[in-house]
Amino acid sequence: MPASVPPPGARPSAPPRSRTSDRVTQRIRTGAGDNVPVPHGAPAGQPVVQVASWDLGALRALGLRLHGRATVIPAREVRTLMGMPETTLVVLDAQAPELDLLDAAETLLSSMATVVVWGASRAQRAALASAPGTRRWVHVPAETSARELAELVSTMLQ
Repeated sequence: MPASVPPPGARPSAPPRSRTSDRVTQRIRTGAGDNVPVPHGAPAGQPVVQVASWDLGALRALGLRLHGRATVIPAREVRTLMGMPETTLVVLDAQAPELDLLDAAETLLSSMATVVVWGASRAQRAALASAPGTRRWVHVPAETSARELAELVSTMLQ
């Protein structure tokens, strides 16, 4: 004997969905909204860290390690780096680059953002050094873990 029988024509209701998770899922799927400087719900005045990397594990590790100290946002397009304010820190992952390093360098030269280049080869460092204004950028060796990078970024944001 069935415990409860729905009335004829009734459809089962779907569980309630979070509007926030829908927005995040849509941004991940389409890449839309990458140029939003501070995501919805981020504390006002909190520094932003833009990370240009295909390494999703590193992105997640940075986000978890910097939680509460900075908002970590993936940088998917060079145009999102235009006009970054001084409070923004940009991490360019040279081993799993989301963006072309030289294109990103050209764009970032006009911004006030602090730039960290993670894991650049000798040739990449030489190419970046040829661009004016990149000598003040911080280069971190490829052997640096995402955890160590997060600690470095955290000290740079203070």
